Formats: sequence, structure tokens, C-alpha cells
Amino acid sequence: MIEPFEYRGEWWLPENKEDKKYGALKFTPHEGATLDIVGFWGVTSYIEVIEREMIKPKIIHGLTSNGKEITLYNCMQTNRRAELRSGSIEATFYAQFVMIGVWFMDEEDIKFKLVRYRCSRLGEWFRISGFEETLRKDEIKLIYKLREKMNLTTCNGFQISSYLRLNTKHSTVGSQQYTFMETVYLELYSKEPRPFQDYIDLISSINRLITLAVMEPVIALEFEGKVVIDSNTQPEQEPREVDVKVFYPSVEVPGPKKALHPYWMLFTFAAIRGKFDKYFGNWVAKEKLLEPVYELYFPTLYYPEMSPRQKFLSYAQALESYHAQTRDRPVWPKKEHKELSEKLCQVAPSKFKKWLKDILYWGNKMNLKRRLEDLIEKEGVREIFIKFINDTATFVKKVKDSRNYYTHYDKGLKNKAAKGTELYLLTWQMRILIELYLLSEIGFTWEEIKELIKDNQNYAHCFLLKHELDSENQS
Repeated sequence: MIEPFEYRGEWWLPENKEDKKYGALKFTPHEGATLDIVGFWGVTSYIEVIEREMIKPKIIHGLTSNGKEITLYNCMQTNRRAELRSGSIEATFYAQFVMIGVWFMDEEDIKFKLVRYRCSRLGEWFRISGFEETLRKDEIKLIYKLREKMNLTTCNGFQISSYLRLNTKHSTVGSQQYTFMETVYLELYSKEPRPFQDYIDLISSINRLITLAVMEPVIALEFEGKVVIDSNTQPEQEPREVDVKVFYPSVEVPGPKKALHPYWMLFTFAAIRGKFDKYFGNWVAKEKLLEPVYELYFPTLYYPEMSPRQKFLSYAQALESYHAQTRDRPVWPKKEHKELSEKLCQVAPSKFKKWLKDILYWGNKMNLKRRLEDLIEKEGVREIFIKFINDTATFVKKVKDSRNYYTHYDKGLKNKAAKGTELYLLTWQMRILIELYLLSEIGFTWEEIKELIKDNQNYAHCFLLKHELDSENQS
């Protein structure tokens, strides 16, 4: 995990290096970075501080007491304090990114040639190791073979690779102890320096894919890169490459389980290793199309504190959105619908024409019921999904009634809406349907998907819960 840290030193705006203020930078993984400075840039009295609007400097430079160069990127002032009696001035800033090891002069200069990145669950998902263990009656042999960097794919001009690092520790205090820690990293490389945001976007794509694969949120653990220093970045410096560590806040999630077995995942790296180029290419290529679905599905994993109703509504909207993005079609052929609408509006009283026009327009859009039926009855899907529900009609009606009740709270639907354990199961069933389609969008065939999920323990839990509820309802 990323540990909190604090640096004290001098801080200034790039355009005015002479106006330096003393302050402290504090960073925590879940709250991000805050900078408290004594004084304020460009002002000399507390009155000027009070009258001045809060500022949003893109970049703040810092030099710590132990000589580290720091760039704070995407900053905004969050507080100001001025003491009338003493005339003291203080200000607080929030920074989205902390970059240790370099001073960038402006936003356009923030470019990286290479980034090495690690997120939670990466090693368990890859399941690649250099260790070889031999156990015999009178001998234990542990061999570590250094593995070469594995080229995974090229995406949008980036070469994506994985590699292993081995850290060792030997203690002679008391009994002899040897510790070996193997860690998996991803490396993103570009022949020409690329804007920082390009790396962030690509890492976001990778995180989402692994989150889907392991069925739990993954968060950033390490981010370090190489920057080419030239006359544009630092006019007074000789051209060179420098190592830069980047820190930014991540979503606070519950502590991970001690270990994550493949049985709890949808798929491991091994399932796509031979076709990683294809699968990851599909994932990135369809991001724009499926972004509305991602924005509804992934928060349910990253925010476990969401109520059951919130998760349910998110999945209902995600399924509706997925269908609209990928399989949308009118109820009636457009030409026939247009002709019918015109004829009905012509004979309708003038005061009802606008109302009728709206009714007819939306009446040709597929509703949630039709969309769910279409998704479930698709060839290949039904054979897999039907074992998690009793039948399509019952499932669709329960989703529709529950969605309408928890959206509008119509008293007439209160007794028809799922609650408690039934709502929990219904939500899981909807999540499964979403995940089946996301797997297909990556490139898995329905036969491959059936094989992937047959031993998944999360899905097995859903299957068993369905049978328990069925038994209770029959008794």
C-alpha cells in the first residue's frame, strides 16, 4: 500500500521563483495531497488576502528540506487565514497529483517516456512467478529464475509489458530468516514522450479490465516514470532522463482478503494470454461506446457502502443503457410508425396533439421489459443465464416492478417490489447478466464464457441462494 508522507520546504509558483513561501505538504492515499503555506504569493497584507479570490494554479513548485524537487499538478486553493492582530497569513491548497523528482514549468511540459505501474491484485491475476520449488524427504530446494520482460500488446502508440521484481531480506538476529518478495509490474512505454493524461487514461482502462476480471476493485499502489529533461522543461538544466514518482488519491476500499484464488475471479491473465492483443484491443476500442455502462457498473464495486437499492437501480440502468448502446431498435419500423403517428395526430383535437405526439414518440422506444427480454433470450446467453433465474418472464417482471417502485415509490407496486434477501439475489442476477455481456464484448465466445464461470464461487453463491429462496417459497 502507498504510505502517507509529509514534506516541509519552500513552495512557489513557476512564474515567480523568487517569491517563495515556507509550508508543509501532506499526502494520504485516500484523501490526497494538501499544501499549507505561511504567507501568500503576490500579497503583503491580510486585507489583500481576504479581498482576493481563491486561485487555481495548475502547477506549484516545491523544494523540500532534504532536497527533493516536487511538482504539484492540478491545484486549487481551499482555504485562507488572516490574523488581524498579528497580520499573519496562511493558505491551504489541494493538489490532484504529486510528482517527486522534477519541476515542470507548465502543463504542456508534463510528458513521460515510460511509466511503471502496480495495482492491487495484479500479481494474483497474472499468476506468473520465477520461483521453482522442489520438496524432498531430506531437502527443500528453492530456485528463482529471472524472467524476461513480457511484451503484452501495443495500444494507441504504447508498448505494454509486464515484468517481475524480486526483493530479498536476510536477518541474522536470532534464528536465520530469509524473505523473498516477488512483485508484478506493468510498463507503459512510448518512443516519444507522451502527455501525462494519456498514461492516466490507459491505466484507467487497465484497472477497469482487471477489476472486471477479479470481481473486486483494484487501486493504485505504485506509479513511477521516466521524464526527459530538456531546455523546454528546465531551461537551466542539461538534457537528461530523470526518475519521477507520482502520487494521487485512490478510492478507499475495504482491506483486501489475504489471498484471492482464481475461483473467485471471472478470469485470470492465463485465459487471455494467447490473445491479449485482441482482448485488450476490444476493451479499449469499445470504451467510448460502453462508457455509460461502465459509469454505472464499476462504482457498485468501488463503493461497497452503496445501499442494496442503489446497486439494484445502477444495474437496472446499466442493462438498459447497454441494450440501448449495442442492440437498440424501434418497436415499429420507423416509416410505419411515422405514418401512423401523423394520421393519429391529424384527427386528434388540437389541445391533445402535443401530448399525443410525445406518447407516440416514446411508445416506439423499447422499454425496460423489452430490453431485458431481448438480452436474456439472445442465442448463447439464455443457456448460461437461465440457471441463475427461474424463468425469463418472472425475472423480468420482478426487475421491472422493483425498478419502477424504487424510482417512483408508487404505492401500488410496494408489495410487488423485491426486498431484503430477494432484492440482494435479484441484484446479483442482474450483475451476472451485465458481466456476461462485458465478457462477450472483450472477445470471449459464449462457450468460452460458460467454461470461465462454471467454477466461479461468487456465481455459485448466487445459484445456491436462488435454490434456498425457492425452497422457502415452496414450503
